Amino acid sequence: VEVVGQGSVTRSIRTALLPRGTVVKLDAVPAEGWTFGGWAMGASGKDVSLSLVMDAPRTVQATFLSSVNLITNGDFSAGVSGWTPSAWSEDGAAKGTATAADGSLTYVVTNGATETWNVQLFQTAVPFVKGVTYTLSFDAWANTARSIQAYANQGAVNEVVSLGTTSKRYTYTFVSDSTESGKLSFDIGGAGTSGTTIRMDNVSI
Repeated sequence: VEVVGQGSVTRSIRTALLPRGTVVKLDAVPAEGWTFGGWAMGASGKDVSLSLVMDAPRTVQATFLSSVNLITNGDFSAGVSGWTPSAWSEDGAAKGTATAADGSLTYVVTNGATETWNVQLFQTAVPFVKGVTYTLSFDAWANTARSIQAYANQGAVNEVVSLGTTSKRYTYTFVSDSTESGKLSFDIGGAGTSGTTIRMDNVSI
């Protein structure tokens, strides 16, 4: 029995070698904050309880899914805690300042340099599970109409987001292409972005 995500599987019989035809009952037990997503490999279905007739060797995988926001401090109620603001370029020109107040983030791009990723806001270690469908949502706006780049899960999300001057909700649904601690980043630099201000709130996956 293999487990993806956070949870465990109990077995009615734990002996490794069984007489042919023995029925083994498996029960999926999600960890706190997680839900059971289904059985895979040598079994299928989404019921937490599964009965297997052992007529051959079997490998069964239980997938557990987070039932809470995978993003830390997505509402910025704790300031910029959990987020990494970054302004970097080889020539040292990229500069920006990120602050949070009244439950939203303000990122002033002093110098956007030449590439969108020269000024970023990101989180790492987002626990994606391969093959699982996720929805990225966030509110964003700017002091002047401009675009930013939203990137997640090794490119499963790679979107140019056109911002206006009033808050708008953006939503992108994607299927994870890898099981590993992944990255969510908002790239807000690049040519023509110097002097602009980005506002963000309610980021969730």
